[in-house]
Amino acid sequence: MCHKSDIEAKYSTNKLLPPDIIDEMIESYNKPTKFLETRISDVSEEDARLYLQQQLFSTVGYRQDEINKTNLAETNIEDFQKLLRDKIAGAMASNGSKQKLVPMNEIENLLGEGYEFQVVLSNRKAIMRLPL
Repeated sequence: MCHKSDIEAKYSTNKLLPPDIIDEMIESYNKPTKFLETRISDVSEEDARLYLQQQLFSTVGYRQDEINKTNLAETNIEDFQKLLRDKIAGAMASNGSKQKLVPMNEIENLLGEGYEFQVVLSNRKAIMRLPL
């Protein structure tokens, strides 16, 4: 084909390409790939961190609207951990135990809420239990 240009000389004169030419070729190849690939493979560390934090919030009981209100991008790790601990502690305090010690006059109301009667104690209080 009678190629006598600089390009032919660059690739055919030296059988081994110099490292700077190889780097240039790799860079030239990588430039258009983001336009040709259908899937983005580069996920930034920040995006991965935000996604993980949202999943952790969801796991401990935050609703999506609560997660959206929290600016996770500007929340440092200590504050994030405190928010998780507070949510878990709140859940344990309000729903962690299945039994409840109540005065006798509250038994009827709790039975209506789904609690089961267990026993009356000598101090005129009753133990009620939430079924599983």
